[in-house]
Amino acid sequence: MPETFDYTLPPTPEHYLNGAYALTGYHCKTAPRQYSPLLCLYLPFLIAISAMAFLLLNNQARLSALLEECYLDQDTLDRITGISMNTVYIIAGCFVVFGIISRLFSRRMMSYIYHRNYLLHESRFTADSAGCRQIYPQRQDSWFGWAALDGVQTMKGSVLLIFGSAFIVLPESVFADEAEKQGFIAQVNTWWQAAQKQPVPTSDKETQSV
Repeated sequence: MPETFDYTLPPTPEHYLNGAYALTGYHCKTAPRQYSPLLCLYLPFLIAISAMAFLLLNNQARLSALLEECYLDQDTLDRITGISMNTVYIIAGCFVVFGIISRLFSRRMMSYIYHRNYLLHESRFTADSAGCRQIYPQRQDSWFGWAALDGVQTMKGSVLLIFGSAFIVLPESVFADEAEKQGFIAQVNTWWQAAQKQPVPTSDKETQSV
């Protein structure tokens, strides 16, 4: 395996946008969260809808008897029961529509943010045992050490290098073949494991205090 890699990354913002989606999913699975939107918003709605449906379906006889005591005829009872069930269906439908709109809005918002702030030009990517560097023609270069790497993922043929809240996407087109891509991933994992085994440097003050 070569000790260095050098690729020219094309200006393909769609790869970075897909990388943003993958990065968001990665953080949702691994990053600790102080609260869950499911528990804070969705679960109370589900509990309320389930409770209303359960009470209506399992207590129709008691409800009819109670309403009969109010001297209501059968047609009125049927209308009241139908309105109650329709209310449950409307609430459930609103919940589903709200979830779909919320998901579409979040994806459109993420698309806007990344197209506005991360429309990167063509860049040069280099990697060696010390880390990887991305060189842009009109902006400051970025460099990451392998100790800061959180993981390597493949996404629709592309290679995604995750560094905390930042990421680098190497499109499948930059590799000569599948063997070269797999060799690159294996070499990055080797450098990553070697960086994890290196001792954390300590300052002179800490050394003197010990």
